[in-house]
Amino acid sequence: MRSKVITITAVAWFLATAFYGHCYEASRISLPDAEGYEKLWNWQLFFFLITRFPLTLILLVTIVLLEFKLLPGGRHAP
Repeated sequence: MRSKVITITAVAWFLATAFYGHCYEASRISLPDAEGYEKLWNWQLFFFLITRFPLTLILLVTIVLLEFKLLPGGRHAP
């Protein structure tokens, strides 16, 4: 059971982080005073990866550790 929950958490984290990254990039590109490289999606994605992604990764590790500690193990005693 624990492995299924952790797998679902990791997949949900991946999807949520991808959506968050897209929203971050789209909001930065659409700023009215953005010029030149500031309008490039890959530049904004790079900044997402160095500023926001580590925080989401820390959140994932924290949640998985809590799940690992609070959920019962996958093996049952005979």
